[in-house]
Amino acid sequence: MGFDWGNLLGKVTDGVSKYLEARAAAKQHAEDWPTQRPRYLDNSGVLENSLDVRQDNWNSETMLEAWPEGIPKPGTTPEFENTSTPSATLPGLTPEERALAAVFKFSETGLTEDSPKKEQDAVNSLMFGFHRAGEVNPENRNLTGLPFKEVLSFQKRMLDQGLCRKVPGTGQTSCAIGGLQATYPETYWKTVGFNDDTPWTTDNLNLLAVRGYAAEQGGVNAERLRREGLSDSVLHDLSKVWASFPKKGGGSYYPGQPAKSSSVLRAIYEKELNSMY
Repeated sequence: MGFDWGNLLGKVTDGVSKYLEARAAAKQHAEDWPTQRPRYLDNSGVLENSLDVRQDNWNSETMLEAWPEGIPKPGTTPEFENTSTPSATLPGLTPEERALAAVFKFSETGLTEDSPKKEQDAVNSLMFGFHRAGEVNPENRNLTGLPFKEVLSFQKRMLDQGLCRKVPGTGQTSCAIGGLQATYPETYWKTVGFNDDTPWTTDNLNLLAVRGYAAEQGGVNAERLRREGLSDSVLHDLSKVWASFPKKGGGSYYPGQPAKSSSVLRAIYEKELNSMY
């Protein structure tokens, strides 16, 4: 019985046909992909697509016209260009507010002014459960300097895809982000004068933390800091904002979470404050 060349040729032809169909389908999928990506709704009711936002659009006339008063525009000041600028250079914050920024950064991330520059630069991209010296978020993506709307969409995409870490002892998942470890950074973003295109930088996050979270959620504003410093009452109120701050009597306000000691936080606060006077 001879070899069935006709059967072999039929199989080869069928295989080539399926291969070409698969290639055509893949090409079509790639062309359709921009319209099929997940879109996210932020608290302002504006639909955003993080992958459609590009840094080379920062200098658009529309964005520059809408830039908040008092916030450096792209390329106009060294403070903006150097996204790892220390918070002490941020105009508008009082010495007490700057000292508080150093305290929450240490309390939430373990960073101090003596930490390696690489770790300090990475903290803006840090998500809960990741490490500033290694993989900072599920995609190890550098978020520093990106428009806020892109950072927000990235955070929500990580949460939707189940890539965020579990909070020990709670069973909950957290995508808290940045040095202030904000679960919902949009909550006070516009309260402090920012908009969707304001860049995600160290200085802006420090301002968000002290003028937004500490003042609005914790009731600890610049005047109260000047009067009381990090008193037991101030720390207790801030413990409702940041789990790592101790409540009255010690320990975290949130069950199962570790908290720093008040003496350690006060020492950092006083050291930072004294360096500015």
